[in-house]
Amino acid sequence: MRGETAGNDKLRVEGSDLANLDAATKEQPYVPHDVHYSSSASVSNDLQASYVEVMSTLLVVHHSPTPLLKAINDAVIAGATNDAITGVDVRVIHALEATIDDVLAADAYILGTATNFGYISGALKHFFDVTFNAVREETEKRPFSYWIHGGYDTTGAERAMESITTGLGWKLAAEPLIFLGEMLPEHEEKAEELGGTLAALIS
Repeated sequence: MRGETAGNDKLRVEGSDLANLDAATKEQPYVPHDVHYSSSASVSNDLQASYVEVMSTLLVVHHSPTPLLKAINDAVIAGATNDAITGVDVRVIHALEATIDDVLAADAYILGTATNFGYISGALKHFFDVTFNAVREETEKRPFSYWIHGGYDTTGAERAMESITTGLGWKLAAEPLIFLGEMLPEHEEKAEELGGTLAALIS
């Protein structure tokens, strides 16, 4: 049984400023950061010492430099950190900052990207370039899902995501969120469902 700790949800922010690498989004500079959302239920003060915190980790690796993309990612995080889900440490890391150790330490993954020139973003490609060979064997069969947003077409990005994650041996655990144009309430709802499904799976 997983242990529980007292207290409200905790938030920790780390990281440094990085320049936005995608020309298409230069007008919206992004400050990447590593955010932890640890969800846990409350126990009495008398029992705190007898509990050992055992958390599963959901790693959210994203590139969301525009307000629209940030809104998608925020909805995913909202679903993953729902109060009904306990025992999960939700780590949110920009794709340019995520490391091999981050991937190895996680139990499940959510990937997020825009479609840039018919492919996944350069930032998410960089993430895969850096981590792929080092994590492929150890993380095989771990659950994941993803979101992709495009202005006109997402076909190339979808193919790339499917090809790379198949190579990693990861198992699709929730229906991906893929859409074009503006974000509608139905997209927000599906993004929250995506985050909640992955978090609940490892709670």
